[in-house]
Amino acid sequence: MKAIFLLLLIAANGFCQDNSLQKTRLESSGINQSDKRNSSAIECPDGWLGFGSKCYAAYGEKSSGQLSWTAAASVCRDRYGGNLASIHSKEEQDFLVKNFLTIPDLSAWTGLHDRKLKNVYEWDDHSSLDYTYWGPGQPSEPRYGEEDCVELRYFTPWITIGKWNDADCNLERRYICQLDMETFLPFIYGVTSPMKDVKKNSSNEVKSCEESLKSVAVTGIVCSTVLLILLMAVFAYRTQQWRRNRRKSLLSFVQFNDPSPPDA
Repeated sequence: MKAIFLLLLIAANGFCQDNSLQKTRLESSGINQSDKRNSSAIECPDGWLGFGSKCYAAYGEKSSGQLSWTAAASVCRDRYGGNLASIHSKEEQDFLVKNFLTIPDLSAWTGLHDRKLKNVYEWDDHSSLDYTYWGPGQPSEPRYGEEDCVELRYFTPWITIGKWNDADCNLERRYICQLDMETFLPFIYGVTSPMKDVKKNSSNEVKSCEESLKSVAVTGIVCSTVLLILLMAVFAYRTQQWRRNRRKSLLSFVQFNDPSPPDA
């Protein structure tokens, strides 16, 4: 009987340990998958293109949709939860030019500007200025007005395609928005249709994770209950055994010390 109880305890304990390891693996797996998604094939909303850890989309192909730099920055931030594009490498520069600078004589706003301090350029997303691709003679000092915002230029002569040019921030241009998917939180903005898929995917992932954790929790409750029942059974068995042995000892003691004579 003791051996049976011992085997049951070992089996239940092993089951609970497997359940604990399953929970740990589930949590670790979620983190690793997130890191992998951010570092390789990033998932972007419909109509957006991914490069590195960012998603990009350009707006304003028609003149009616073109905006000033300030208005474009507001749209990227308030409507989509991102910023005007920042560029940090030749590869990123080439990607934007190839995918979004495709219409002759139609330049596009980036997030670079020196609106706060003259000749001190900074990105709209506050990232570091570690790469530049200025056109000949740029940035320039205009004779009249201010040129504090930077565009990807697509004007003739053709040699200037993709070169950076500082321009009047009030000019209406096409603009490129970006989402940094390493820090992007799709639920904090009242975003429009481009973000529905991101929100839907995020919601599905959270739901799937919650269901998995609930399953692990239920399994944990079951195995804990089984362990408790087994321990109670062992305790009851040992108590009964102790009482039986005590009763035998008392009977032996009484018989040994009984002074009455044996029956004739």
